[in-house]
Amino acid sequence: MGKLNGPVLVLGGTSGIGYEFASYFAKRGYELSVVSRGKSALHEVTKHALLGLGASSVEVVSCDLMNKNERLRVFKKLAADNDFKHIFLGGPGPLPGKIEMLTDQDILNSYNACIELPIHWHKIFRKHLLPHSAIWILSSSAAIEPPSEHPFHLSSVLRRGTQGIVEEWRSDGLSVNVLAPKVVSTPMAIEYGKKLSNSSNAQLAIQALKTFFNVDRIENPETYIEREIEKHVATV
Repeated sequence: MGKLNGPVLVLGGTSGIGYEFASYFAKRGYELSVVSRGKSALHEVTKHALLGLGASSVEVVSCDLMNKNERLRVFKKLAADNDFKHIFLGGPGPLPGKIEMLTDQDILNSYNACIELPIHWHKIFRKHLLPHSAIWILSSSAAIEPPSEHPFHLSSVLRRGTQGIVEEWRSDGLSVNVLAPKVVSTPMAIEYGKKLSNSSNAQLAIQALKTFFNVDRIENPETYIEREIEKHVATV
């Protein structure tokens, strides 16, 4: 496959699809910076895990992506200290705590943050990065259409919002790709499937995810990332 050049920044990179992307690049020897709201203990675990996979260097930075002032401060410093060629924008995560403890309101709050975050990132990118970095939006919410009675019905709003943001960013000269995996079998997704199925059985969790998200198969993270990077690499 084609190889992306230069150091990589992953926002939301200590769990979920963000961590899968960080792991993917670590295995290929990239310089990595990862931003996460998690505690310092988790950051140390993530750093050692990514170095153990083969990353040439790893920086894990603490930042609550849902706090506007904090993410501006952290990102300005990151942009000043690094020449990132590729920035992977994960979501803010489903909020602190175990996924089985999440309420529907927690999920709504997380989705609202997913709408607001890219708008603020745009201002930062225009000032600090244009046109030097390629932006990759890890937005499964841009693709899913589960049952409307659940808070995830906001996905249609998010999809339209994502499309509008991408068009605006591209009109400003930013290189933007949207990666919408639907459902990838990350540990976080499996835990959510267990919540949906009310069972600790992994196979039942997978089936619950398939049913809830109305998909025929659940993708392996490595397979998904390999295909999507290959698909877009010629444009960056």
